[in-house]
Amino acid sequence: MMNQEKIQELVSRSQQDDKRAFALLVSEFQPLVFRLAFRLLCDEEEARDITQETFVKVWLSLKTYNQKNRLST
Repeated sequence: MMNQEKIQELVSRSQQDDKRAFALLVSEFQPLVFRLAFRLLCDEEEARDITQETFVKVWLSLKTYNQKNRLST
């Protein structure tokens, strides 16, 4: 698990359109998002779709993300 400082660095880089940094964030948080979605939906395919949609929305809204909040929220 990445420490908060590394996560903040990757978020900052992602906010500057660094796709590699964002890919690292996705790699870090994707299992967590998928497990939560699967637990709620009890459907693997739906959980995968929701996980993908979640990260698309994160990418699209990163410019307005306030780093005072934890990314995991």
